[in-house]
Amino acid sequence: LAYRMEHEGEAALVVFNSSDSPTLLDNLITGAAPGTRLHGLFGMDRKPADMLVGPQGQVQLVLPARAGLVWKFADAGAVVAKTIDKELTLDALQASVVHGDLQVHGTATGSAPVQLVVDGDLDKAQQVIPDSKGRWQASIDTSDMLDATLEHRVVAWRDHENQAQRQASEPRSFRVQRDWELLAEMDDARNDDRGPKGRYTYPMDAGWRVERPQDIEKIRVLGSGGALKLELQMNKVIETWNPANGFDHVAFVIFLQLPDQPGGTKEMPLQNSRLPDAMRWHYRLRSHGWSNALFSHEAASATSEGTPVAPAATIETDKQRNTVTFTLPAKSLGSLKDLSGMKIHVTTWDYDGGFRKLAADAQTSVYGGGDGNKDPLVMDEVSIELP
Repeated sequence: LAYRMEHEGEAALVVFNSSDSPTLLDNLITGAAPGTRLHGLFGMDRKPADMLVGPQGQVQLVLPARAGLVWKFADAGAVVAKTIDKELTLDALQASVVHGDLQVHGTATGSAPVQLVVDGDLDKAQQVIPDSKGRWQASIDTSDMLDATLEHRVVAWRDHENQAQRQASEPRSFRVQRDWELLAEMDDARNDDRGPKGRYTYPMDAGWRVERPQDIEKIRVLGSGGALKLELQMNKVIETWNPANGFDHVAFVIFLQLPDQPGGTKEMPLQNSRLPDAMRWHYRLRSHGWSNALFSHEAASATSEGTPVAPAATIETDKQRNTVTFTLPAKSLGSLKDLSGMKIHVTTWDYDGGFRKLAADAQTSVYGGGDGNKDPLVMDEVSIELP
């Protein structure tokens, strides 16, 4: 967030970086004449150094994580050298919407490396070396860019201790429309939302008993590189309690076993059960109307959910089709290149500050037909293995 404020003939530039990593703020238009000095006034950690406004009235800023910085505009007067044409360029993109990795190329004078910075994220900047003719090219991984509505921004960048010698190309904008491939699908028996032995009953409230929102009818798995999209078709998707995630009266717990990976655990935390057959999980997603939490198997046990992982899934609900879809980017699953051989196990129950109670006899908000201290807290479940 960057803005200029003015009062009684004086002006200041205020900049915040709310992210947890250093961020590039390139080509920032200041509204000041070239050569205007920006005097460092205030910083949340320390006062920033003075700097000069560049030839086009712009500045190039490298912002520390969680930074808040203020500069005061002083009188113009410094002489600013004219920039060298095409000293660092990023060619126009071939398309504004890409379906795979983004191919970029440009020019640079000298042999110093060029950094490609996407969405200001300096920690993940890719370094490329110009050839003898000053040309460079690179491929940008878009596997974690799953939101087709989000506009991304890429810039070629050369940093320098001297702020006046920093170089940034013209930025280019693009969107990513991932191509999803159906990897597997399977129907699940209807009316089998009765627990592992078929003797559980829903709580007495009609939202459970009439709508039966925990009965899985079909599972579809789609992939795009190492990204995963899991679509669950339910008997009924309801939102009686106005849930943030678009569904309620059901909690999904999704266990993922990565292909050819050691480790993992069979324990199903807090559900009084273990995964079927020889399956073990490396990642586990727990989601109900107000939660969306992803965990790795490290430190997981029968009583511990494991180690939190971010980002968790994006969630889409379709009440007309009675589907709930979870999408996980590749980086949330260890940056896999593809999903071949992954095993998936999905269970349903409900959650209210913890998994909902189970007793011998059902009550208004308590399941019936079992012992909540030892019997599995699973109403319906389905397993699928990707080819």
